[in-house]
Amino acid sequence: MLKHLLIILNAKTPVAHLITYSTRMAQALKAKITILNHLDISMKRVDPLDWHIRKIEAETQLNQFAEQLQELGIETKVSFSETIDPGYLLEYAQ
Repeated sequence: MLKHLLIILNAKTPVAHLITYSTRMAQALKAKITILNHLDISMKRVDPLDWHIRKIEAETQLNQFAEQLQELGIETKVSFSETIDPGYLLEYAQ
């Protein structure tokens, strides 16, 4: 049975639905959750100020999501990534 759920967020992830779904799954499986927030920087030109604002917004959203899960008694870990490669995902999946 699953004991650890990996949730990957990006700017387009509908967080409200994700909170409901992941909470139900974690509670049913008695699993802990790791939330990985992917900041897409694949644009050719990245404005440093825009990137910093997007990063702060993502961190705030992720921390609020984690707090909601922790209030429900679900062990939660958070992480941020600017790139997602298979090795990085495998590290978190284990």
